[in-house]
Amino acid sequence: MDSSQGPILSESSRRPPNYSRLAWGLVLVILGCLLLVGRFQLMEVDNWLRWTPLVVVGIGLFSLAQAGSPGQVRSGLWMIGIGVWLLVSLFHFYGLSFNNSWPFWPLYAGLVTLLAPGRKETRWDAVWPIAIGLWLFANVFGWLGLRWSTSWPVLVILSGILLVMRGLGLRPHRSGRSGSGREEVSS
Repeated sequence: MDSSQGPILSESSRRPPNYSRLAWGLVLVILGCLLLVGRFQLMEVDNWLRWTPLVVVGIGLFSLAQAGSPGQVRSGLWMIGIGVWLLVSLFHFYGLSFNNSWPFWPLYAGLVTLLAPGRKETRWDAVWPIAIGLWLFANVFGWLGLRWSTSWPVLVILSGILLVMRGLGLRPHRSGRSGSGREEVSS
């Protein structure tokens, strides 16, 4: 390369650092080093690896703090949720494990939608996943005497309530949608 042409990327053409990718890259390098140290049995790393969900929560908090758009807020909230779920499930907080904590996901999806609706969502879109998540938790833990075999009609009732709300216009329509469910195109 001819040194008179200067660097390949000039100062003005460089992008600002992507802190989310930087953080994930560092996490993967550190995690890989820990796994390699564990493989060669240079030190005991199993207990350390159990705490890796805290790194995911930290990345989520960092992403949330740096968020410049609603999509980035949602991304940070999802990272926090994944990390908290992994931590709770690994350490069996409140009797939760991977076997019985899965109803957290529809409930959390509703909470994320409630806190940071996407472009085509309203806060009303959070009602359905929150209700389903609560219903699933009630079934898994037997709250209110619910059992899978007898409580499935609750799902039918919740679906009916949602449709009645939409039919009465109590749920705002998504912007940018026509009655057919297809995207409206402006000319």
